[in-house]
Amino acid sequence: MDRLAKRGGKVLLVGVGHIANTTIHVGEEYAGVPKAPWAIGLPIVKVLMPDGSTTTCQLDTSSSCSAAFGPVEYKLRQNKLIQDLRLGPAALQLMRGADVIDCVHEMVKDKPDILLCTNPECKPCTGARQNIHRGIS
Repeated sequence: MDRLAKRGGKVLLVGVGHIANTTIHVGEEYAGVPKAPWAIGLPIVKVLMPDGSTTTCQLDTSSSCSAAFGPVEYKLRQNKLIQDLRLGPAALQLMRGADVIDCVHEMVKDKPDILLCTNPECKPCTGARQNIHRGIS
């Protein structure tokens, strides 16, 4: 997603809100939102590269669960970075991936826990919040 955004790729949300906008996690990475430790080993997957070769990558965890991603839409709309469209009954939101990443980076810089949910059972958000308060990045 990061590579697509860097090449001008866009995000299209079809009938869903920003809790389904995975590009926000890329912005969290750039902002350095600390991750909670993962209880079990993360899987390794093979990735097909554009030149036809394959490489292996270990999957990563996210800093948050996405339940609190709503404020990203507000910030993007405030900056007029979302184009609203319709496809039949579905509401569409179209935006540049780079704008999403930049917006998230800016938001998290100002308030590091803004995109973390408050559910005490949510391990990623609770762990990230604890790490923020401890000064761990």
